[in-house]
Amino acid sequence: MGYYIHTTESDFRIKKEDFGKAFDRACELNRHDELKGGGTFGSDGGERWFSWVTPNYHETCSTFAEILTEFRLEPMYQDGDIVELNFESKIGDEDVLLAYIAPFVQDGSYIEWQGEEGERWRYVFRGGVMYTAHAKVTFPEETEFSKIDYRVVDSKVVPYVITFDPKTDAFVSRMREAKA
Repeated sequence: MGYYIHTTESDFRIKKEDFGKAFDRACELNRHDELKGGGTFGSDGGERWFSWVTPNYHETCSTFAEILTEFRLEPMYQDGDIVELNFESKIGDEDVLLAYIAPFVQDGSYIEWQGEEGERWRYVFRGGVMYTAHAKVTFPEETEFSKIDYRVVDSKVVPYVITFDPKTDAFVSRMREAKA
């Protein structure tokens, strides 16, 4: 079981000179049991971990890239800087990590996501903070259904518009007016 999500677009930037500070902060995150959504171990719930992440990742990972990978985030690089993050898996605690390292993410960065049921959202980074924006689907103003059909009239191809006439309960075809 689990809910699958994936990134649809990403412009996520962290400069390589900030990798060390981002690594330290991501390791520090592991001390915050209250943020861990993966589960617990022990009758007293003594050990907690982030979803789908090794409990002692802060000890087993030696680079910032390894921590991103541990959280199932796939970084893409340009000139040594991270310029994009990709993800395709079950939802976990990747949002917690991203929010926690937000102070090192360049302003204007974003990651767009889509869930398995079609919902879409975006994480946007500004001023060292991660914000969430949920997509709203809107439809343009309604217009009458029509279809363009082409016929040969006097050796010329002429466009016709086909519409439905509810009065006659039939489709009606008329020559399409030329646009000025």
